[in-house]
Amino acid sequence: MRALTEEQQAAVDYRFDAPLAIVAGAGSGKTETLTRRVARAISSGARPEGVLVLTFSNKAARELRGRLAKHLGEAVAARVECATFHSFCLRLLRRFGREAGLGPDFSIFGDSAQRALVKLCCAAAGRDDDDAVERDARQVWSLIKRAKSSRLRAGDFDGRVGAIFRAYSAKLREQRAVDFDDVIDVAAGLLARDGPCRSWARGRFALGFVDEFQDTSELQLALLDGVFGLERTPLTVVGDDDQAIYSWRDAMGDAFGSFARRFPGATLLRLTRNYRSGGHVVSAARAVVAANAARVDKALWTARPDGSKLEILRVEGGPGAEARAAAREVAKLLDAGAKPRDVAVLCRSAAPALRCAENALTKLGVPCQIAGSNRFFERAPVAAALAHLRLVANELDDDACAKCLAEGCRGLGAKSVEALRRGGGPLLGACRTAAARGTLAPQQTAALRDLLARLDALYDAVASRTAAASPVRSALRLLDDVLAPPVDGGDAKKREERRTARELLEELRGVAGERERELEAAAPGLDALRHFLDTAMVAPDASEGVGDAVGTVTLCTIHKSKGLEWPHVLLLRATDGVFPARLRDAAGDAAAGSLNGSPSRLRRRDEAAHLEEERRLFHVAITRAERTFAALHATREADGNGGDAGAGASASRSPFLDLLPKAAVSQRAVGAEEDEFPRHRARAPGFAAAAAPPFAGFATAATLKDAVFDDDAAGREDEAPRAPPAAPARARPSARRTASPASAATTARSPARSGRAAPATARRRREAPEAPRSPRRPASTATARAARGEAQVSRAARVARRAAAAARAERAAPPEPPPGARRSRAAAFVSPLLRDLWSHLQGAMEKDAKPRKKRSKSPPKRPEGQKTIGSFFAKKPPPPPGDPSSQDDWF
Repeated sequence: MRALTEEQQAAVDYRFDAPLAIVAGAGSGKTETLTRRVARAISSGARPEGVLVLTFSNKAARELRGRLAKHLGEAVAARVECATFHSFCLRLLRRFGREAGLGPDFSIFGDSAQRALVKLCCAAAGRDDDDAVERDARQVWSLIKRAKSSRLRAGDFDGRVGAIFRAYSAKLREQRAVDFDDVIDVAAGLLARDGPCRSWARGRFALGFVDEFQDTSELQLALLDGVFGLERTPLTVVGDDDQAIYSWRDAMGDAFGSFARRFPGATLLRLTRNYRSGGHVVSAARAVVAANAARVDKALWTARPDGSKLEILRVEGGPGAEARAAAREVAKLLDAGAKPRDVAVLCRSAAPALRCAENALTKLGVPCQIAGSNRFFERAPVAAALAHLRLVANELDDDACAKCLAEGCRGLGAKSVEALRRGGGPLLGACRTAAARGTLAPQQTAALRDLLARLDALYDAVASRTAAASPVRSALRLLDDVLAPPVDGGDAKKREERRTARELLEELRGVAGERERELEAAAPGLDALRHFLDTAMVAPDASEGVGDAVGTVTLCTIHKSKGLEWPHVLLLRATDGVFPARLRDAAGDAAAGSLNGSPSRLRRRDEAAHLEEERRLFHVAITRAERTFAALHATREADGNGGDAGAGASASRSPFLDLLPKAAVSQRAVGAEEDEFPRHRARAPGFAAAAAPPFAGFATAATLKDAVFDDDAAGREDEAPRAPPAAPARARPSARRTASPASAATTARSPARSGRAAPATARRRREAPEAPRSPRRPASTATARAARGEAQVSRAARVARRAAAAARAERAAPPEPPPGARRSRAAAFVSPLLRDLWSHLQGAMEKDAKPRKKRSKSPPKRPEGQKTIGSFFAKKPPPPPGDPSSQDDWF
């Protein structure tokens, strides 16, 4: 266990019966400090059941619970209430929902269900144009989310916005549902007044701890006040105000100031030592936010060496050229020994910059993944299975019923569902009526009856007295043949889709089993179902899965990267207009035109506060780096069609780059041409498939090696050790020109190329056409084939080097060949050697172009009469006297 610093130890040992705020800089060990403080409280006599630890993501909650287990043991750590704000509030509502007018079986609407409901309300408001309905729904939904975070109600709006907001709230009540933002709002309302909920919470929890406090909203602060709003508040909050980057989710800009005002007498402690990054990274990050006025003053420092300077790369071209330059920088890092998981490419938004980077890395054969692009609970088979379970738990959930009709009832389209909605009342009730009366087509009626029978079977599997020990998993097994039906025929694509769906449903059953084990053994099946559904609703985190991929370069936004770290970080789009972004108020956009009536406090944002948050966002990007950081900025924007043909307007670099200390930064221009940079070694080697060997004019094996196996030109080093260079040959009187170092080395290796033979050979080398490179292979096979291809190249290169080394070792200082001598033993040696090597290379190229089979251990058979390379180095009898070949026998 690492010893704590003086600052950290003071924070751990501070008294527990008073409010405490710990302001911890990036990489200062705040999570470990918070964990040690919780463990200290329990070791000092606090009941584990009376300790509440809140954070913002499930990933952070799991990490905190795991660290507590190391300090306290698994049994004690499991008794601590360690949860996110939403999951804690959900448990309160399941227990005291009737106090708020909700039953225990209410549903929770996520983002997709909220958008669908707002769209229905916009269509009911009188819009006939589908595009206008879609636009209004998107804007009003954004405004409603911001309004609820600011504790505004539908009555605070007028006009069309107010009408749509009121209709949306009424629809939620009809379906016995709350949306994701209502969860904290309703729970905070219960805790704000005297009643069973507040009495239970204050009697249960004696100590409170909050991680990432800078991201809290006014609503979440009111929730904490409801639980711990006592004269002697036993509450500890930890965070970094320089990483407050969620004002668009209505997080408080001055969270620690609000904490001091809400809880008088609070003490503030600082953690200033950075353990993550080098000196140059820390000084640059500190300089970026130094100009912010609304911050807690803290001088971030580190004891680590300065390390590499931050690089600012100016890329000639548009965003596409910038992405290609970033990919080549990543390839350089990998060639230098970095692992793919040690590299991250960050950007402000995922599209289109990260997609361009993904394409560029894929073309270079670098494995990469955009973080959070495929969330598990949003995959189609998983979402359909959850919709069936939601409908079992709450028959009034129209959104779940609509998804069941779309996924599990073939033949029922959008028009049929709309016809069922016109009857009014719950959608599932309309389905029962239509199935009983047969008002739809026979095929549609049969599909409805199958759905109703399936829902009954699911309910029996979960709620009946004969339910299995794992009711949720048993219910999910009934959906396999519906959501992943058998495939008839030989359609490979459909078989692959079915296999993927089966795997996702199996993984969903595994998650259900974990949640069932968390409950008591005697918990009813419906309680287990609700607990599982609550987990599925609060599970999708912005950072879920980020940094978990092994063997791939991570591509993600800066917001998703928060709390993570990589040895090497590259930042895309460091241009003005991106850092800082132009101030654009979504609520103001939504209130414009026909959507009028939003409260004035939602229409405008402070320009100065916006600029300070932009600096904090840049600060977060820099502090993700441990060793190296590079910011790229293109000289041009994308053209009007979104392309990168260089026709876009000129782009300026971000003004934040000028805030970086000059002593910690190096700058260079990056060309747009790919050939200026080395390729990543994981790419399959590119050899052209020629009909005949293009090496007829080469005289020695050494020149063959230099021409074909030029590892330096390809940007990678051969794994086999090179033979030590031979001593340079003494210049002969016949040499009339001064040789370059490269040609001198070649001459030293091949004395046969002296005199009048050297210019002819050099001319043949100049006239020999360069073999074109083969097209790059797809990313899915490049990594696997690269190792095999490089092995073939390395083996052939070693053969050539050994031949040249043996020749150099055995030859003596040769006499000057006569002018008429054209054929020697050297030529007799080289010709069969070239044929042998060319045959070997052709075999390697053919094998690399098709899937490989298991390599045989037996040596390849040679054509009859063909000599091996080793046979050329055997001792041979001297030629008879008078043989012309003896005149240049330099072997």
